[in-house]
Amino acid sequence: MSYYACFDIGGTAIKYGLADGRGQFLTTGEVPTEVQTKGVDQIVAKLQGVINEYRQRREVVGVAVATAGMVEPVSGTIACAGNNFPGYTGFPLGGAITQATGLACSVA
Repeated sequence: MSYYACFDIGGTAIKYGLADGRGQFLTTGEVPTEVQTKGVDQIVAKLQGVINEYRQRREVVGVAVATAGMVEPVSGTIACAGNNFPGYTGFPLGGAITQATGLACSVA
């Protein structure tokens, strides 16, 4: 069976889970976002770390991300983000995740 790493990036926490093809979550967790103190690149590093952990146990075939801000849906780039996400506007989140993991990524 194929599995999907799913993320919800909010102002204070990144919630995540591993879902099967039917949309049922096998695991869930949460880490602090820390974008104001550590920048946007560490968000990708955190997601990559979670994905790598999932890949040790399951066949992960894709990544789904819901995030704060407005997203350009085709490219997965953050079109506009609030002041509590410095450096996020214009950040190519979907592309950065795909480059870091080799997996297709959908950002909304």
